[in-house]
Amino acid sequence: MKILNITHSFYPESNAGVELYVDSLSRELGQRHQVMLFTRSKKASEPCREDHGNYSVFAIPRGFSERKGLRAFGQCIEAFNPDVVHIHHLIGLGVGIPALLRKRSIPYIITLHDYWYVCRRIRLITREGRACNFPYEDCCHCLFPKKAWKRQIFRLTGPKEKKRVLDSLNSAACIITPSAIMKKRYEDYGVKNRNFSVLQIGIDTSAIPQGLRLGTAVEHGGRIGYIGTLSIFKGVDVLLKAFSALKKDCTLHLYGKMLKKDEPALRSLIKENAGIALHGEFDHRDLLRVLSSLDMVVVPSVWEETHNIVVDEARAAGIPVIASAIGAIPDRIIDRKNGFLVPPGDMNALKEKMAWVLDNYREALALDMRMNLLTIQQNAAWYEQVYQEISSARRSNA
Repeated sequence: MKILNITHSFYPESNAGVELYVDSLSRELGQRHQVMLFTRSKKASEPCREDHGNYSVFAIPRGFSERKGLRAFGQCIEAFNPDVVHIHHLIGLGVGIPALLRKRSIPYIITLHDYWYVCRRIRLITREGRACNFPYEDCCHCLFPKKAWKRQIFRLTGPKEKKRVLDSLNSAACIITPSAIMKKRYEDYGVKNRNFSVLQIGIDTSAIPQGLRLGTAVEHGGRIGYIGTLSIFKGVDVLLKAFSALKKDCTLHLYGKMLKKDEPALRSLIKENAGIALHGEFDHRDLLRVLSSLDMVVVPSVWEETHNIVVDEARAAGIPVIASAIGAIPDRIIDRKNGFLVPPGDMNALKEKMAWVLDNYREALALDMRMNLLTIQQNAAWYEQVYQEISSARRSNA
């Protein structure tokens, strides 16, 4: 079977969750099928095709206009002739891709990794870092609070734009979302696709030994870790304040790129505590080294996480995880069963939970941390069945 995946960027150019997931899925599917990824590349000066292990990449320059991108996508379709197209993300690639696929009678499925289709900020969060309930009549005010004409251009709930979004989603052969709450929010927006399923994102556990954390006591005074974008919407400021109030002999290790607009506020909190170490970004191939250096991982998000791959990677390694009870996280973590949950934005609750784990580390390690953990192999098997059904239906209608 010929499977064409689509996403806005790809690993190793980006270490973000969607890119890592699409790479893992493409590699797994590529063992049994012909797989191509249509994407953007920082290095490409013109559309080009290259080998990427057991799948190939058709990349276009990041600076391409939507018209040029659609033209290049047409070339990709002609060259590869896919049986099914799997859309993961369309940022910078052109919202016209679903319409082009419908015009050519090529079936496609969509995995909703975030809220991009209905929110230009993607995360349902305002400029100030506060949660947004969902797009409303004057949406995008958080991006353009003063210029009314820009709000009009980018308004996603305007009739014309909303119709295009709903046409793209409702015409998909299948829609998949990693959390029940995201499914409900899209349905509230107007999505009425009959084949709308919830499927948890799977991870590649082959490179993560289950017994990575074998000790029965916290070593080195306790090494608390955070992995991801260093930003206020990720709750890093809450973590920094909670750590400073902890009053224990432990260290906090921050891995990831710092969001520029949040940098002054975060650096001000970091410099107040000598026990905080900034490690910057790392290649995902070094994940095992990073996880091996930590005694617990904290995910303090205040925005509605649509998945968060770090939650599962740390649990796969047997490392205790403390995470905000928000978005998709409570779908997988059951408090004190396979991890620990705290109310989002509650600094005191986070401080107390970190202190408990440090004081009761043997008990924390005894949790069944791989409970509710899905592998990339299970994801691929599920998708293969969907692809086969769609492809068979297409041949029957031909």
